Formats: sequence, C-alpha cells, structure tokens
Amino acid sequence: QLQMVVRENQVMQMALDGMQHDIQVLLKQLRRYMPSTEVISEDLEAVLCKFDKVAKNGGGAYVRLNKEARLREIAAELKRVSEAKKEAEKREATLVEPEGKTA
Repeated sequence: QLQMVVRENQVMQMALDGMQHDIQVLLKQLRRYMPSTEVISEDLEAVLCKFDKVAKNGGGAYVRLNKEARLREIAAELKRVSEAKKEAEKREATLVEPEGKTA
C-alpha cells in the first residue's frame, strides 16, 4: 500500500511538473499576443498575475503535501499494526504454559 502511494506521488509530481511547464508556455504566448497593459482590464491582468504565480511557484504543491501527509498516515498505521501484532504474540507466549507442567 505504501509503495502504491509513493508511485502515485511520483506520477502526480511528473504530471504537475508538465502542467506547470505548459502554463508557463501558454502564459508567455498570451502575453506576447495581448495588447498593451493599458488596454486590458484590471480583472484580466489579475488573472494573468495569478497564472504567473502558479507557473512560477508550482500551484500543485498542495497536492504533493497532501500525498506526503497520506504517506505518513499509512506509515504510522503500519507501525501501529506491527506493534499490536508483536504485543499479541507476547501475550500469547506468556499464556502458553511450558510442556511438562500442569495446572
């Protein structure tokens, strides 16, 4: 299960990197073919600034953080299960009487 989440994380990161690159290319093309900034509306300029911010800062970073948090949760759960099994085995071993002795 942990390997599957790690693999998904790697695939997701590659996809996000590709999309981030595509956004950068599209933003450059859009700015090149747009009229000067005095002509465009403030709303459009705000949208372009947001696009630029996403392209530069990696807008998919929150997805990666969520995946990493999920990996930590799975690792902690596996550790709890492993410890519970060890504890159960210890209890079972102490309940079993050595051979040759009767109660």
